[in-house]
Amino acid sequence: NKDHLSGAAVVLNHHARSSEFLDLCFEVFISTAKSKVANENLKRVFVGSSQGMVFQVNYHSMDLEGVFQLHDGAIEAIAASEGFCVTGSADCFLRIWPLDFSEVYLEAHHEAPVTSVDITQDSLKVTCGTSNSTIGVLDMTTNAYRTILRSHTREIVALDAHPSLPYLVTASKDNTIRIWSTETFDEQYEFCSPQDPPLSLSFHPFTNYFACGFKSGTLRVFNVEATAVQEEYMQHENSVLKAVHSPDARLLLTASEDASVCLYDPRNRYQPVKTISSEVPGEYVDACFSFDSKLFAVLGSNYSSISIWDSETFSLKYRVNPTGVNLQKIQFSPNGQDILAISKAKTSKVRFYSLSGYEATQSKELSDLHASDILSFGISPNSKYLVTGGVDRILKVWDYSSTQKRGQAFIGHSGEVCIAAFSSKGEYLISCGDALDGIFIWQFNGDKTPLEPVRKTQSEKVKIIEEESINEIFSEVEPKAQKKGDFLQPLSPEKSVEEPSFLKPGEAKLRLSKVNCFNVPGPNNLHWAPEEGWFVYTSGKNLIKTDLRAGNTQVCLEGVQKDLYCLAVSPNCKFVAGASRSPQDFNSSILLWDLETSTLIRKLSFHEKGVEVLEFSKCGGYLISAGISEEPILVVWEVVTGKVIATSLLEEPVARIKCLEDLNFLTLGTSLMQWRLAPSMSLEYIQISSGDYSALDYYSNQIYVGTSDGRVLVWNLDTSELESEHLLIGEKINVISCKSERIVVGGDSNHLMSWKVNRNMLKTEPEIILLDNFINSVSFESTGNEGLVSTASGTIWYINWEEKASLRVLSSHTDPINSLAVGPLIATAGKDNCIRLWETSELNEVTQHKNSEECLALKFHSSLPLLAAGFSSGTLRFYNTSSFSCIAKSQPFSNSITAIAWDQDLYLGSQTGVVSSISCSSWEQLDLCQNEVGMAGGGVKSLDCQLGMVVGSTDIGKFTVWENQTPLDIFNVFQNPHGEEVDQSQDSLQYTLKLYQQLGQVETSVKFVDSERIACTSSALQYLFIRNFRSQEIEKRIVLSHFPTCLETVGEVLVMGTDDKLVVVYDLETQETQEYSSHSYGLKHISCVEGTFVTTADKEFITWKVLN
Repeated sequence: NKDHLSGAAVVLNHHARSSEFLDLCFEVFISTAKSKVANENLKRVFVGSSQGMVFQVNYHSMDLEGVFQLHDGAIEAIAASEGFCVTGSADCFLRIWPLDFSEVYLEAHHEAPVTSVDITQDSLKVTCGTSNSTIGVLDMTTNAYRTILRSHTREIVALDAHPSLPYLVTASKDNTIRIWSTETFDEQYEFCSPQDPPLSLSFHPFTNYFACGFKSGTLRVFNVEATAVQEEYMQHENSVLKAVHSPDARLLLTASEDASVCLYDPRNRYQPVKTISSEVPGEYVDACFSFDSKLFAVLGSNYSSISIWDSETFSLKYRVNPTGVNLQKIQFSPNGQDILAISKAKTSKVRFYSLSGYEATQSKELSDLHASDILSFGISPNSKYLVTGGVDRILKVWDYSSTQKRGQAFIGHSGEVCIAAFSSKGEYLISCGDALDGIFIWQFNGDKTPLEPVRKTQSEKVKIIEEESINEIFSEVEPKAQKKGDFLQPLSPEKSVEEPSFLKPGEAKLRLSKVNCFNVPGPNNLHWAPEEGWFVYTSGKNLIKTDLRAGNTQVCLEGVQKDLYCLAVSPNCKFVAGASRSPQDFNSSILLWDLETSTLIRKLSFHEKGVEVLEFSKCGGYLISAGISEEPILVVWEVVTGKVIATSLLEEPVARIKCLEDLNFLTLGTSLMQWRLAPSMSLEYIQISSGDYSALDYYSNQIYVGTSDGRVLVWNLDTSELESEHLLIGEKINVISCKSERIVVGGDSNHLMSWKVNRNMLKTEPEIILLDNFINSVSFESTGNEGLVSTASGTIWYINWEEKASLRVLSSHTDPINSLAVGPLIATAGKDNCIRLWETSELNEVTQHKNSEECLALKFHSSLPLLAAGFSSGTLRFYNTSSFSCIAKSQPFSNSITAIAWDQDLYLGSQTGVVSSISCSSWEQLDLCQNEVGMAGGGVKSLDCQLGMVVGSTDIGKFTVWENQTPLDIFNVFQNPHGEEVDQSQDSLQYTLKLYQQLGQVETSVKFVDSERIACTSSALQYLFIRNFRSQEIEKRIVLSHFPTCLETVGEVLVMGTDDKLVVVYDLETQETQEYSSHSYGLKHISCVEGTFVTTADKEFITWKVLN
């Protein structure tokens, strides 16, 4: 059999007993002219054994020709040349023999067993490797031996680069400390500590000393050139896990396993000067100094919090207390403004904390940087780059200042990247893995421009108000009380507010036009300013200001990363405050916007888990906030300075706040309480009553409280006595609005009720307006005759009691949107089985149609007023968009219709992978004829068609192009997703395919680019594929920074939605990428018509104008 590699056994007789063969080499064969038999006798192989013997075997005759005892230990390596043979053994000897092994030519004794040998082609040099990770070269002409490479034999646990000298120091689990030259990369010095393993290292910034922490708790200071221990201290009872010098060399800090900290004075022979004991030791311990040496931070001394101390006074300045996560590593940024931390909950993230005044607040968070956990990170000296290393064995470099995850990945490590750091000048990058792959030194080609001092700047998008100008803005406000002392510093002019809207390389291609979404849960998320002509409401992570006098134009007030839950508008309508209720948000800052300029002017940071309710004082100079149930704290802020002037820990959470005159206010939870700010700046309260309360308002000297069983209770504010009680609706009351002429009540009923103000008003029959669902929130003008009301259907209504009128101002989905179509109108279908039609420019709801099943696909006819809708039962319905009546119905499939495309024919895709065409002699008559196009090979996710061709994508990554029901191109994007540069073998390709097939169903999208090319995406791959279906080749594989979930094309411009809430625009001609962030959820659909894009995410959709 020509495909079979045959073999033959060599008879060893008694030599076979207890023999283990470790290495072999063939004798260099040179043919002679004497005879064929002489040539055959020269075909020999030498085999080394575990007993120190070499077996000489003729591989032509298969005879054992001889056995030679050459070493006392196992022969682990053997090599032969034309004139001699080299053996390396576990007895630590390297020996050179003649080919008859009669005597030893040369031998060299090593510190460790010899594990590998080789001979140069000219036989002039022999190289050998040993088990202690050294490589040496023996010169046969001079008999000189030189070690050319040394390395650690086990994982490296600590590393430090000298700031000014060309030294690098490493400590390893092999119990050695080694000094390396960063110029020649050779080992310069070595220190051994066999009994006490070294764990942490730090070079003195200006001398050749370095400090090392050991497992015993000992700190030793070494002199490199003298190779001696200069100082030794044992201040810790546990292992010293961290040692770090301050950049100015005034202090050395050590932190032990129990998170206790000791500070030493390097100028005074490293004498200990301060010990800080731990409170509750955390799982991870780390410490670092700021680059100006003014601060030092310790992780782990108080569970998973970061304690930041003043280096001069040793007083605690900041404390960062994350919720629900473990912090693993920390590092100050060279910019002097941030401290970064690696956090781990379900996934690893890098968190940025900004230091300002007396608070450290989370400014941003980067997640999904690696496929698995992040183990190490470093910051370039100019704070322009962030490097991360992970369990995935990849080193990645990121743009430090960008909010988008744009990075470059570098492979090479064979183990987890446990150490990553920049050199002091940023010219190179150092990394180490937990496997035996050594120290990696990477030349860094990024921007090495030195860090410039921070200057006062003003962003065009976000206005930073200096103290003088903010006092001018609040000149009309005269607070009733002042607090001496600075508890929180005002926002400094140097601290810019992050602009989250979008990255704009070059001229922007899209402009946000309208947002359609209304947050239903919060009762305090709508405010109408009739005299100003606008109203504001929350929409996911956006705050929307709609100007009624300017044709319902919208302004999106951005700046928060979590869904907004509550808002409050100042009495003069100049400012709005908003906050998130999300308990996952580590720092639930209250954001303050200037409504005249629509800019974010301040972040108020105190709450960590979420804010339940906000309320401005009557004078507008103060803001009152209450935390959620997990953090029941009442906080009073001075708006001008952004300072906290009073706080109070609550026994129960507060759901409503109502301000009275001066600094008196009411709170409502399960108790009704009245508060006042005492002259001592402490909060004092009295409890009026307790019960199952749900709504609150105040007018004149009466307090109106709604209950969960539909009653309204009226208390006298002066006497705190209950005056009356009225059962109104029999359901929970959500809102009460008391104005000068009317009181309005609404709750878990579609009845909005109103009474004209008089002594017996709640005893009379109310005026009632029926709305579309439960009443959620209200905002009425001063008399109460006109106002805005929101309902649980996501609708905002204009109410006029004098005219008994209700007018829909805003409609939105309350359930996720299943499908989208854009034509003369916008059509959306939600999980609520409702299809809605919207006017394109203003997003006013035209009509809606309720069905008994979910609609999963929609498509407009290009010229006729027809809308095709595919349903979960396999039903296809046609609607006349003028009357929105169903004019035809068919049943093309017995399972769900999941995609529709419409050209000359209508194309349908099903959940089982069938693609059919519906042809019609006249679409006006709807005489339908169905034909099967083909099988897509999986559940159809998207369809597109042009010029008689149709292309479909499936949930298993398969794409097919048909022409006249004949497949032109079939390919699976998972079969070779990364290209030949990554998957170079069939085994690698099969492994990659199997890996992606395990994901199950994925989102895929496909669109025609022109008559020869299609664009394809998969939510499992960070690529945009451009494929020529004529030649059946991928022309471009465009790397993306995010995972795409949907796709649309307009000529050479491709627009994608991503799972991390971005709209990405890619220009095929210029190769320019732009990213827009306004959605609150991962995107699901994109569609466009005549210069307008529409994107959907969960229950919200946004329209975008295409700019020339």
